[in-house]
Amino acid sequence: MTNRIDIDGLDRLLATLDPARQDEILHRLITRATTIVLARTKEAGPRVARRRPVYYGGGRISRDMTSGRYTPVLTGNLRRSITSEVQRTQQRGIVGTNVVYGRYVHRHRPFLTWALEDSQDKIRDEIDKAGKAIVGAP
Repeated sequence: MTNRIDIDGLDRLLATLDPARQDEILHRLITRATTIVLARTKEAGPRVARRRPVYYGGGRISRDMTSGRYTPVLTGNLRRSITSEVQRTQQRGIVGTNVVYGRYVHRHRPFLTWALEDSQDKIRDEIDKAGKAIVGAP
């Protein structure tokens, strides 16, 4: 379950900065983007539940329990387990869960992928802000 966002020309732009400033701006951008996706996975969203009931771990998730949410909710454990991490040395942000059944739920209802896709506009706004900070534009 790996998704990636590539920014054309970012390497060329960052190469014009001193390494400390480059690292600071990139880290701030990755942290903001990761936070946006994390928040999106935990909020109500426009996705519609499957028409037939879905069974996970012996429990039935009805349409009412999942309608309009990114992350399916039966007990709330999966949604609570979703966390984020920013790895500065590898310049990446990770949003995921350590719950064993998270991978199986994601296969049927790719809530992390949906959250990333639906966060693209907000992430682009953050990229624009970072670009303005680099060139010193107001």
